[in-house]
Amino acid sequence: MPKLLKKIIHSFPSNKKIINEFFWVLIGNIANIAGIMAVIKLMSYFLTPNEYGLYYLGITVSVFATQIFFGPFGNGFTRYYLISENNNELNSFLISSYTLLIKLTKIIIISSVIFFVFLYYFYGIGNFIYFISLFLIAILTGYTSIVYSYFHIIRQRRIIAFYQIFDALIKIIFVFSSLYFFDKKTENVLVSIAIGSLFIFLHQLKYLYKNKVINLKIQQKSNTNWAKNIFDFSYPFAIWGIFGWLQISSDRWFLGYFKSSAEVAKYAIIFQLGYYPPSIVIGNLVQTITPLLYHKAGDGNDLDSLTESSSVTKKITFISIFITVIGFLVTFFFSSYFLKLLSNSKYVELSNLFPYMVVSGGVFATAQILSIDFQSRMKIKQLLYIKIGTSLFGVLFSGLTIYYFGLIGSVISSIGFSSCYLFAIVYFSKWLRIKV
Repeated sequence: MPKLLKKIIHSFPSNKKIINEFFWVLIGNIANIAGIMAVIKLMSYFLTPNEYGLYYLGITVSVFATQIFFGPFGNGFTRYYLISENNNELNSFLISSYTLLIKLTKIIIISSVIFFVFLYYFYGIGNFIYFISLFLIAILTGYTSIVYSYFHIIRQRRIIAFYQIFDALIKIIFVFSSLYFFDKKTENVLVSIAIGSLFIFLHQLKYLYKNKVINLKIQQKSNTNWAKNIFDFSYPFAIWGIFGWLQISSDRWFLGYFKSSAEVAKYAIIFQLGYYPPSIVIGNLVQTITPLLYHKAGDGNDLDSLTESSSVTKKITFISIFITVIGFLVTFFFSSYFLKLLSNSKYVELSNLFPYMVVSGGVFATAQILSIDFQSRMKIKQLLYIKIGTSLFGVLFSGLTIYYFGLIGSVISSIGFSSCYLFAIVYFSKWLRIKV
C-alpha cells in the first residue's frame, strides 16, 4: 500500500505540496468524523429513539438540497473554474456562478415548502420551528460545501481543515448546550445546528470578502456563457440527484412508514457510524484529487492526458478498496465496543449489522472514484443513465427488503445498491472503452 501511495503522489507535479495537502485533508477528515461521532453520541444519549428518528427523517431536507442543487452546481463550478482561469475569464465566471446560485436558492425555497406539506400530510409533522431549522440547515450546508469546493480548486487544504475543525467544535458545543439546558426535543437540536451552520458560513463570507473573491467586477467582456456551461455540465447530476436522494432516503422513510421512528433511530446509528466514516474519508479523497485530475484531463480532448488521468483513478480505487476491507475487519471484531463508545448502550444490540454498513459506504465511495473518469472525459450523460438505473433499483429493493425484513432489510438494501452501482460503473466503463 505505501508503494501505491508513492506512485500516486509521483503522478502529479510538486510532490512536496501534494504530500502537504494530503496531510491537511487527513486532519480535516479526522475532525469531520470526530465531530459527527460526538454529535451522534450526544443525541443518542439525550434523545429518545422516537425523537432521534424524527431528527433523522427531517435531516433528509439537507441531503435533498445538496444532492439535487448544491452538489451538481459544485461539480460544474469545479469543472469550469480552471478552464475559465486559463481563458483569462475568471471574474466573469465567478459572477455568472453567483447569479446561478441565487436562482438555485429561490428554487430550494419553493421545494422546501412543498416538502413541509409532505411531512405534515403523511407524517403529521407540522412544527414550524422544525421546518425553518431544516430549511436553514439545507441552505447553509449547501453554501458551505460550495465554499469548500472553491478552496479545493485553489488547493487551500489547510483552510478547509481549519473550517472542518471549527465546524466540529461549534456543532458539538451548540448541540450539547441545546440538549443540556433546554428540552430534549428534535427541534432544539435542529435550531442549534442551524445557528452553528450560520456562524461557520458568516465566517467563510468574511474570509472570501477579505480576499476579494466576493464583489468582483468584470474587467473584460466574456465570449463564453459560463452559466450555461455550468448548467449543461451540472443538470445530469441534478437529475441523478433526485433519484439518488430517493434512494438514500428510502431506507429511513420506508422504515418510518412500515415500522416506526424508533426503528429509524436504530438505522441512523449504524448508518452514521458505519456508512459515513468510509464514505467521508474516501469522499474527501475524491474531492481532493478531482481538481488535479481535471487539470490533467484538460478539456477532455487529449487522449494521452485522459489515459494518464485514468491511470491515477485506478490507483486511487485500490486504496479505497483497501480502506473498506480494513474498516470491515476492524468493526467486525470490535463493533460492540465502537457502539458502546460512540452511542448509547441501548444500541449495542446492532453490533452484528454495523460492519456491513461500513462495507456499503466503502463500496459506494469506490464507485464514486471510478465515476471521476466519466466526468473527466465529459461522459456525463452516460454516467447519468448508470446512476438513475441503479438508484431506481435501490429504491425498489429497499421497499421490498424493509417490508419483509425490517431493519435487517435496510442493511441488505444498502449493500445491494452500493454493489449494483459499483458493478455498473465498472461494466459500462469497459463498454465505453474507458480504461479505468
